[in-house]
Amino acid sequence: MNLPAFIQPILNEHAFLAIFVFLIVFGFTLPISEEIALALVGVAARANGQSLLETLAVAYPALLLADCVFYGVARALGPRLV
Repeated sequence: MNLPAFIQPILNEHAFLAIFVFLIVFGFTLPISEEIALALVGVAARANGQSLLETLAVAYPALLLADCVFYGVARALGPRLV
């Protein structure tokens, strides 16, 4: 499977940073399940030849961080937004 041309250089040079940032941004922007983001990350990692364990070691902390930050923001600003 070939990835789009603009994604391939980013994944080659900064693969784990790109995965980490993508999952944090994904957690804040799209109101769909995080499993879809993990599937996308898996496809990109497989296409780039990365290790599954290394990818998971980056992916799950990113999702946990995004959830914790989102919870903290909602807890602090939630009553004022409603």
